Amino acid sequence: MKLGLENSFIINYGSSSADKIYLGVFEIWRYYVIGMFYGGDIVSTDDIVTRIDPAGAIIGSETNIGTPRDSMGGADVGGNGLYYAGSSTNKVTRIDSAGAIVGSETTAGTARRALAGALVGSNGLFYAGFDSWYADEVTRIDYAGVIVGSETNIGTARWTLGGALVEANGLFYGGNTGSSSNLVTRIDSAGAIVGSETTAGTARENPCGASVGANGLFYGGTATNKVTRIDSAGAIVGSETTVGTVRTNMAGARVGANGLFYAGSTGADSNLVTRIDQYGAIVGSETTAGTARNAATGASV
Repeated sequence: MKLGLENSFIINYGSSSADKIYLGVFEIWRYYVIGMFYGGDIVSTDDIVTRIDPAGAIIGSETNIGTPRDSMGGADVGGNGLYYAGSSTNKVTRIDSAGAIVGSETTAGTARRALAGALVGSNGLFYAGFDSWYADEVTRIDYAGVIVGSETNIGTARWTLGGALVEANGLFYGGNTGSSSNLVTRIDSAGAIVGSETTAGTARENPCGASVGANGLFYGGTATNKVTRIDSAGAIVGSETTVGTVRTNMAGARVGANGLFYAGSTGADSNLVTRIDQYGAIVGSETTAGTARNAATGASV
């Protein structure tokens, strides 16, 4: 992670978040240089780590670490990628920017899969998923892989949703509530719901999220290549766009100034990389990188 500087004027000098700080009339943003994608499903669950740069090219060699699993939640916590749950476990795996494991795996909270994660405050915040049924748990995990406080239960229980940090809150979108959903749930650093749930855009399962510009950008999902941008109030931004290759079960991260969406299923396992800017437009051409798979999980480092 590097710091980037934007020379845009800030009206509200008191605002801050885990993703940016203000210095006079300047915004200092975290500028992530690596999208790190972990786990997934090839023939069975896997433990592959694939690192991708802002141009959509692989960095170094893939590594294999930790417990093989898919459908985890991911977040950048303490400078590392923190990957939680998946394959109906409650394991926490921390991975550094070189693709190496950090310390030992830990366990925290409720075992589940198909949840979503975001960095909120200084912790990873992981929401919803599937345990014995659709889940509404919020689990907060610190940089050491330890649970923070108690789990909370909020909002509409669902799984196969997407997550992103938007301003100071986690914003979680879409998923399956028993049918495809376009719900938006916002959660603060204490694990409490922010305002009321809203709806935005096209209902779908398995949208993939990243924080891009000031909004959450959600891409793809079941049988679609739609891009839906959602602001900090849970409202849609502009019109949905369509870009790149239709696929589902992707992994996402913010890399450079764009959302970078990796792998997934086109009907067969994919290793496609699609980069999308803050306006919902594709950046350059799609590339390929690393091992084709679906249900991997991304984090920015």
